[in-house]
Amino acid sequence: MQQRVIAGYAQMNGLVVDRVFVERGVSGSKPLGDRPHRMFRSALDALEVLGRLKQAGVSLHMIDLGGDTTGNGVSNGRS
Repeated sequence: MQQRVIAGYAQMNGLVVDRVFVERGVSGSKPLGDRPHRMFRSALDALEVLGRLKQAGVSLHMIDLGGDTTGNGVSNGRS
């Protein structure tokens, strides 16, 4: 189900899905910080990582957060 949502989002936004990472055996109801493969250690860490991605020309899309998190004011914008 989630992969179809991702594929649909990508198609609607002219994006190509290069890879899909699946955490098998981890409930989607488990908070991200409690999962074995969490993306960020803290909100500050998230801002730092998003800022580095943006500087490198990489965009991170989180559908549940409205899409491109590196281009909509979520990142810290530091140069």
